[in-house]
Amino acid sequence: MSGRMSGHGRRRLLSALLAASALPAVAAARRFANPSEAPQMKTHAAGRHLIALPAGFEILEGSEATLYFGLDAEAPQVRLTLLATQASPAAWTARVQQRVRALGQARHQALSRPMLVLERAQPGGRAHLMRSHEDPQLTHVLRSEVFCLVGTAIAHLEAESYRVAPDEAEQRLLALATQLASPATESAPGPGLALGPLRLAADHVQEIANLNYRHTAHADLLFSLRIDAMAANAQPGLLQRWDRKLPLLARAMPGTPRTLRRGPLTLAGMAGEELLTQAKLDGRTVQKFSAESSRPRPSLATPLLTLALDTEPVGPPERWPAPAWGEDEAVQAWDAVARSLRPRPGAV
Repeated sequence: MSGRMSGHGRRRLLSALLAASALPAVAAARRFANPSEAPQMKTHAAGRHLIALPAGFEILEGSEATLYFGLDAEAPQVRLTLLATQASPAAWTARVQQRVRALGQARHQALSRPMLVLERAQPGGRAHLMRSHEDPQLTHVLRSEVFCLVGTAIAHLEAESYRVAPDEAEQRLLALATQLASPATESAPGPGLALGPLRLAADHVQEIANLNYRHTAHADLLFSLRIDAMAANAQPGLLQRWDRKLPLLARAMPGTPRTLRRGPLTLAGMAGEELLTQAKLDGRTVQKFSAESSRPRPSLATPLLTLALDTEPVGPPERWPAPAWGEDEAVQAWDAVARSLRPRPGAV
């Protein structure tokens, strides 16, 4: 690779490659076996599992799950997205009206009419249905969506109607809207899929979820958890994928990153691999840790789990705050979180 990469380019390349994770082991990061050393933790329901995160981490709006109502390629799918965690009825109404206006103002180019086909408030005033064209050029693909106010959370259910008739898709969405619940205890929400303040016990057969948790006081601290009940075990594995990508990184950014630890671990009772790396970005030390499970069989109870910790700050470098964690704090928190991940009783 010729020429000098910009700071933004280096950050993008490193982030992309570290998503796969691993380097030849050079040093063993400290393991904190003594529970008294672990940070203060809060337990969250995550999908059909429980995860304990250091105090201050909360689920991010935009965390989502895709539900599959069959195993073939044409089976209906529904996406559930957490749009807000603390919303008043007025805020929910404003969110709905904003979406209705946006769809009503957008034009379908082929049909010369608004993208919005219909919108209808549901009895009870806590759900609102919309049907619109998915694409301004296509006439046969419709999107149906329902905005729901569940306690203080705003949930969004969405399905494309080319797989089934719009009425059938919307019947499913409205049924799911009535099944959404706001559990009294987040760490024990009951059966079904948990997405922060939402719980959904539906009749889908598979699911994929992406949950992100950021520290409320430190924007450079992000834990993420991907839950995939459909995929077979990743081949090649986490560490082998990283080793294959390492030469590209070595050419572009000699001497970085540094491996703190790599090897096997147990994740939610399943065998897996972990990789802990540290690198310099614009003079700042950042940690990028990842772990991936393997499991005996794909199922709702034994999904492919991918856990990650990223301490890269957001925004331009000149506005970055001081790092919230150093190497020891990051490893300490990682070990506590990875140990805590476990199946949630009664979830399946």
